Amino acid sequence: MKYSATAQSAPLARPASTAPASPVGTAIAALLAAALGVAVFRGVTGYGFSQDDWAGLARASGLAARLPLGWRWISHQGFWDLAVGPLAGEAALAHAAVLGAHAVAVILLVVLLARRLGPPAALIGGTFFATHFAQFTATFWLSANGDVIATMLAIATVLAFARRDLPRWLAMPLYACALLAKESVLGLPIALAAMSALMPNDKPRPSWWRDRLLWTLAAVSLAWVALLRPGSSGAALGDTAYAIDLRAILPNLLTYAAWTLNAWFPAVRDV
Repeated sequence: MKYSATAQSAPLARPASTAPASPVGTAIAALLAAALGVAVFRGVTGYGFSQDDWAGLARASGLAARLPLGWRWISHQGFWDLAVGPLAGEAALAHAAVLGAHAVAVILLVVLLARRLGPPAALIGGTFFATHFAQFTATFWLSANGDVIATMLAIATVLAFARRDLPRWLAMPLYACALLAKESVLGLPIALAAMSALMPNDKPRPSWWRDRLLWTLAAVSLAWVALLRPGSSGAALGDTAYAIDLRAILPNLLTYAAWTLNAWFPAVRDV
């Protein structure tokens, strides 16, 4: 089989044997899942600033040195500029902004899932993500806004990557911004390569290793590691806490896995 000259890599497209998802059904599922997420975590608007939040407020207010463009700049400087400026330093408005970003992430996720699974299954998956108690810290603690913002931008990156037209290249700036929100998305190009290679598609496409956009995203990731390494913003974020220690990878993964499993045991009654 030969590839057409205009064929673009498009992972996550639905197989030809499956009818396209209804746009109306997808919209209803996305809005419903987002509404459920907002309903579960609506209490954030009654929560104030805490601990590390004051450092962010100080940087945005000029009472502490601003962070240079780089390590977590969007979450640790840009967000607080928004909180102090347009949001007038009101904790309720800052929490509402984070909750809004979480709702947008849920909507994008449902749209992404509906492309392959249909609206009903996408609603179930989106609701699970939107209301899961693992979202508690990210929504209630303003200094954890990077988790929400990076997730939202990462999902947007996947949606853009799945396109076949020129806007597909929006994945590059979206991914760069996701990295500036939190470094947890460093492995996203690997996930995109796996999805592109393994997921069926309704039209022929080039092999994943010939996808220029995929290699561009990988280059952005490598450039981040080389230029915006942990601790590059200095003592403002804590060099020791953010230093790279490869020996800690396995213990950290085991710890997170234990927390995830523990949350499902009947003895755990609350977050």
